[in-house]
Amino acid sequence: MKVRGTSLKLIGAVIWTFAAALPSANVLAEHAVADGTAVNGADWPGYGRTGDNNHFSPLKSITSSNVSRLGLAWWFDIPGFVLATSTPVAVDGRLYFTTGYSVVRALDGATGRLLWTYDPHVPEVAGHKMRAGWGLRGIAAGNGRIYLGTHDGRLMAVDSQTETFVWSV
Repeated sequence: MKVRGTSLKLIGAVIWTFAAALPSANVLAEHAVADGTAVNGADWPGYGRTGDNNHFSPLKSITSSNVSRLGLAWWFDIPGFVLATSTPVAVDGRLYFTTGYSVVRALDGATGRLLWTYDPHVPEVAGHKMRAGWGLRGIAAGNGRIYLGTHDGRLMAVDSQTETFVWSV
């Protein structure tokens, strides 16, 4: 079953990705996250962007005088039956998000091309203990990894470039 309009959930992220890729982004001051890792304005590695979750972008490329020129750069039709998606994160020109049973997808931020998909096989691991209301736990990026809280309660790390499983607890 295909849910119409699923790709619309990513439109805001696509527009943000387009804005983050503008040339002036590389001259902005860097901000530090809680662990001291620098986060420039082009990356949004977690729900609140920085370690203190300030939800603020230092980018200055989009202004009240040019916002009307923004448009859809690309779209991605999420496969399968999609009940929910996580808030996407963006690092090094890639967009990461989870859907359904914590399936992670990586897209090229400039083109929308699917780079990889990682399925933690939540229904198989949880078995009869699975609860419908547990929901997505979101993702974050750091140290070359994508961290996800799975639908069945595990915390996992996947290599952000290769989708290789790193660890799970």
